[in-house]
Amino acid sequence: MNEIVLVAALAWLLLCFWAYQGVFFYLARSGADAPSIAALPDELDELGEQELPSITVLVPCYEEREIIAEKVANTLALQYPADKLEILWCDGGSSDGTVEKLEQLTADCAHSLVLRSPQRGKTQQLRYALEQAKGSIIVQTDCDAELPADALLVFARAFEQLPDAGVLGAWVEPKTDLAEEAAFWRDQNALRRLESRGGVSSVVIAACYAYKREALTSLPPDVIADDVHIAFLCQKEGYASYYLDAPRVLEVRAAQEVASIWRHKFRKAHANLRELARFAGRYGDTRLRWRVVFYSKFLQSWVVPLSLPLGLPVLAWATLCYPLVVGATIAALALTTIGFSKQLASSAPRQESAPQQDGAPLGGGMLTQLKMFAMTILLLAAAGISYPWTKHDSSFKKLPSASQ
Repeated sequence: MNEIVLVAALAWLLLCFWAYQGVFFYLARSGADAPSIAALPDELDELGEQELPSITVLVPCYEEREIIAEKVANTLALQYPADKLEILWCDGGSSDGTVEKLEQLTADCAHSLVLRSPQRGKTQQLRYALEQAKGSIIVQTDCDAELPADALLVFARAFEQLPDAGVLGAWVEPKTDLAEEAAFWRDQNALRRLESRGGVSSVVIAACYAYKREALTSLPPDVIADDVHIAFLCQKEGYASYYLDAPRVLEVRAAQEVASIWRHKFRKAHANLRELARFAGRYGDTRLRWRVVFYSKFLQSWVVPLSLPLGLPVLAWATLCYPLVVGATIAALALTTIGFSKQLASSAPRQESAPQQDGAPLGGGMLTQLKMFAMTILLLAAAGISYPWTKHDSSFKKLPSASQ
């Protein structure tokens, strides 16, 4: 009996290791490097305005009066030929004067239009705005995202350089002084870049991403994580998905306290679970690399967290019976994980706007990383267990901006 428990414990450990580290070893050892758009020479002048694609910028908004002026100024400053650019602001029923302020601020911009969605919720607003959009490329951006002036030109160049791409994610950094939030974003950015080797990024961040119009005709009404849905959908339809190192986007609304991380990430975990359930079993004829990534995420989000109540007691039992074997296995996996994490961190593009602490990036300590890893596992377990009885939609309480 003890031998069976040992085998079960070691198998569970290896399953956990694969879900959270092994899959990234696989990605790191296979495929070319992730494409570096920031390092490419600027060839837009050679392309000429006639060859630039038409772009529609979609900005969903709801109760954004406090920050809408900054977003309008940032969006209208984007560099792109006016005759190839359309900006659609889609409000979801704001009652704080957002629409009136929007109409006032954009009155002199001929290629900007304020829409009023008949239904509340980000997904419903996007569905409504997509019906009006005319661009061949859709750039979606949230009101709390600050884009560099050349963001649209960078996306246009990236689609030119990556013809297999269906969706491209901008590199997003949070405006926060919270070490845990900074650590979470740094690690997530590094992992998404790793997934982009071979064009299998499993998410593009909602703050700003761009996709080909033919890749997404409409969103299902029950979507919450649109940034996950579009990546999953593109893979199913035969497109690649990339998380780029440019443009660099700053998200001004980010967690400023640990309690906010719990609330926000719990909701995001639920939204991701919905997309995993939606697309499970629908990738039979897709690339092997994508199937490895998708079903590893299934392990991360569903299987491992829900197996904790059984896996941990079995591991404890095996440790009591075979302490040297289990201890050596855990130590080997831990050392491998630490070494790979350091290698990954050193090879990731530097976060230019990342806050510093004692001359080092905020949240860069191993203790903070372990804390966020444990928090992520607990969040996934809580989300998985509560999923059948918890309802979310695309209307939700926003995080405060860094200035609030």
